Amino acid sequence: MQAIEQTIESLVGQLNGPDTELAKAAGEKLDKLLYPRYLATTTGGQRVTIPKAHDTGLQGFDPLKSLLRTLAEGSDYGREYAATFLSAIKEPRAILLLLAALDENCPKVREWATQALAWFQDPSAAAALIARLGDSTSSVRHWAAFGLGLIENRDAVPSLMRLFETGDNDDKSSVLFALGRIADPRFLPFAREALSHTQKRVRRAAKSAISSYDFKRRRAEQNAGGNP
Repeated sequence: MQAIEQTIESLVGQLNGPDTELAKAAGEKLDKLLYPRYLATTTGGQRVTIPKAHDTGLQGFDPLKSLLRTLAEGSDYGREYAATFLSAIKEPRAILLLLAALDENCPKVREWATQALAWFQDPSAAAALIARLGDSTSSVRHWAAFGLGLIENRDAVPSLMRLFETGDNDDKSSVLFALGRIADPRFLPFAREALSHTQKRVRRAAKSAISSYDFKRRRAEQNAGGNP
C-alpha cells in the first residue's frame, strides 16, 4: 500500500473513531487531501473532476470507497462528514445510500441526508424530497423544500403549497424560496398575501419569491421574443 493510501485509510479510521475532536481533525485533513483531487462542478449535467494531474499517487486506488463505506455504516460523525463531502463533489455512488438514510429513525441522520441530496441537485431525488416535506423534523422539511427549489421541480408545487398552508413560519419561508425558484404562477396568490404576514422573515421570503418569479417570467418572455 502506498503512503497516500495508508494516510487516507488512517484518517478515515480516525473519522469513525470514538474521539469527536480527533474525528473532526481527521475530517479537516481529508478535506485538504481530497478536495483538490475531486473538486467537482456540473457542466451539462456531467460531473467534471479537476485536475487529473492531482491524481498522481492514486493510480488503482479509489479513496472514495472508504467514504462510501463510512456513509453506509460509519460512526455518526463519520457518516455526516461523508454525506457532506460526497454531495459537495457530486459523487453519484452516494445517492442511493443517501436515499436509504432518509428512512432512518434518527432525525439527525434524515437531516444531513436531506441536506446532502439538496446540494446534489439531482432530479432523480425529487420524489424522495417531496416525501420529506411531511417529515416530523423542521430542519428536514427545510432542506427538502430547499432542494426542490434548486432543481426547480414543478411536480412538487402542490405538496409545497400544502406545507405552506399547514407549516410553521420556518416552513413558510422555505416553501416560498422553493416556489420562487420553480416560478409556477399557482403560488402567486398566497405569496402576495404573505407580503403582509406578521413575521418579518416570511414577508421577506414572499418578496424575494415574487421577485424571482418576475425575473424568470421576464427572461422567458425575452427568450421567446429572441431578445438577448
